[in-house]
Amino acid sequence: MTTELARRWGGWKMDGYVKGFILASLGWLAVGATLGLAMAVHDAHVASGGSNWTWLLLPTHTHVMTIGWVSMMIFGVGYHMIPRFSGVLVWSPRLAWWHLALANLGLLAMGSGFWLNRWQEDRWGWLLGLGGSAQTAAILAFVGNMLVTIWKAGEPRPAPKPAGESLAVRVARREPAGLIDAGQTPAQVLADRPDLLQVFLSFGFAGLADPDHLRTMGSRITLAQAAARHGVKVEELVMALNRVGAAPPQGATGVRPLPVHPGPRTAEPCCPECADREARPAA
Repeated sequence: MTTELARRWGGWKMDGYVKGFILASLGWLAVGATLGLAMAVHDAHVASGGSNWTWLLLPTHTHVMTIGWVSMMIFGVGYHMIPRFSGVLVWSPRLAWWHLALANLGLLAMGSGFWLNRWQEDRWGWLLGLGGSAQTAAILAFVGNMLVTIWKAGEPRPAPKPAGESLAVRVARREPAGLIDAGQTPAQVLADRPDLLQVFLSFGFAGLADPDHLRTMGSRITLAQAAARHGVKVEELVMALNRVGAAPPQGATGVRPLPVHPGPRTAEPCCPECADREARPAA
């Protein structure tokens, strides 16, 4: 069961902190819905003069639904989409993890503080202050991370390493394909060798199978940057790409196998080029 959960978690093609925010959002939604149901059912049947759960739990329910459900879903989607729209990596994944931890711990402290403060007559103000401080720090972490990420997207970038001539031209001249290096982008590599997509997939770069992702992120970051983001050793990635890319792709379109000319003359020309050459009169 644990192995299956790990496989499914790894198959969800998002950064870990993005997954964390979305799962936390769904969890807080479930908590908020449960609190709302409890308030409605209890207050509908409570005897006159009994405790009022709506008065006790309403501040907690409100913050769980707004900060827990709505805000955390927005944070997760923002961390996933803004870098992709900008064509850059998130400025600080570590800061995003801190944001996730502070946001959840702060909300837990705030929700508990609101309930305890009403139940025990304003004795838990310190817990509310602690939770509010954690929430403020978490929100500022998100704002700073996104602002720097967007700012980086506007910086001038060095021109990517030219891809050079196409593989078909090099094969036609019987020249070996150039070695792939860490300074090239995935889009450049796959433009020459689409069959190398399987190598990228084996290293966990599932997003490159999406043409839109390949056109945006795949053309803006280098192999070294992509490897660092996915926790892959760039040396191993480049070595695998060059090892598979050393041979021309099977069935490459637009590349006709070159004829092998025998040494001694045969009765029949070996190819149309030789037939045309023999038909021309000697100079």
